[in-house]
Amino acid sequence: MNFVRNIFEFWLKFPFLLSLFKKKSVDLQSSKAENCKLIAEYIIKLKNINMTEKIITSLRESKKARWTALAVVAFTMFCGYFIQDVLSPIKRMLETDLNWTSTDFAIFRFSYGWLTVFAFMLIIGGIILDKLGVRITGILATLIMVLGTATMYLALISQSLAAENWHILFWDMKAQVFIVSIGFSIFCLGVEIAGITVSKVIVKWFKGKELALAMGLEM
Repeated sequence: MNFVRNIFEFWLKFPFLLSLFKKKSVDLQSSKAENCKLIAEYIIKLKNINMTEKIITSLRESKKARWTALAVVAFTMFCGYFIQDVLSPIKRMLETDLNWTSTDFAIFRFSYGWLTVFAFMLIIGGIILDKLGVRITGILATLIMVLGTATMYLALISQSLAAENWHILFWDMKAQVFIVSIGFSIFCLGVEIAGITVSKVIVKWFKGKELALAMGLEM
């Protein structure tokens, strides 16, 4: 009975098993040994999946593990939002060292929403998160932040950009300000994608536990 139950559970978890039978992956005319070998492989896969689920469940049940996971993701988001939101202290430095004006700084600060809001890239980030999961999306968000940071750094140290003015749409703008703003917009996109990824991570760890408290502490 246990053997039959394992087969039935695996069939429920993997609908494609039925299609395999339809495609004659298990040929009723084949020898019993071949069919038993194929079924045994399915059962081994089922046991491996069940073992993985048990490990994940046991980690989630551990208070120490889930609160440690919360501390890691919350600190990550704290650093990202701090860099993204606390820009006023560098305004005087940009005006003194790079001859930026208040208008230049306002453009730089406003560029936060270029990709996340006006280009709807955050919605695309959510779709990617649903399709690829938290691990790949988290790595992608990190790479986007690195790309944005590198773009800002290269623009700030460039002497040629500092001396150029570009006509962007209806405005004349310093080339350096524009490229730095592009980099900041890319960085903020990575931060926001990381933010929705962290929300999903918290749900995975705290579902049925202290979910509301964890969300409040992370925010």
